[in-house]
Amino acid sequence: MFCHHRLLPYLSKKSISVTSLYPRYIRTKRGLNPYDASLQRDERLLKRLEAQLVDVRAKIKCEESFQNHDDFFWEKVLSKDDRRKLDSHGISSLDDLTSVYNAVEQKLSQPPHPKIESLDAKSRCAYEIYESIPSKLQEAGRRKATSWFDGASF
Repeated sequence: MFCHHRLLPYLSKKSISVTSLYPRYIRTKRGLNPYDASLQRDERLLKRLEAQLVDVRAKIKCEESFQNHDDFFWEKVLSKDDRRKLDSHGISSLDDLTSVYNAVEQKLSQPPHPKIESLDAKSRCAYEIYESIPSKLQEAGRRKATSWFDGASF
């Protein structure tokens, strides 16, 4: 008995392209030296990696410029006198001020709940200046709203 299942493999072999039937022939048809082909492949890979290196260097340069992103806030919101006081206590950036303030907040929230006056000078100074920042921002906003010009004057 003749079954169509026997015919299917022959039909599928006829529809297969030459490249899949004779892969070794196609591979060696060009006559390229395998070492030359691998060198070309390595050169393409090297070019791709060099392009990625340039992109990464540009990204690092951009991120380095963001490291001091709060310097503008530090310079504009805090007065020279405030910055001088904080610098005398070893606080030279907004990150330092925030970390000291958080440590003071933690001390004040734990029992025996000490008063601000009982803290050391560094903690007291950092706490008072950090607490004054929102009022300084509100005052600057009011000045900007009533100003004839669009510039904020801290």
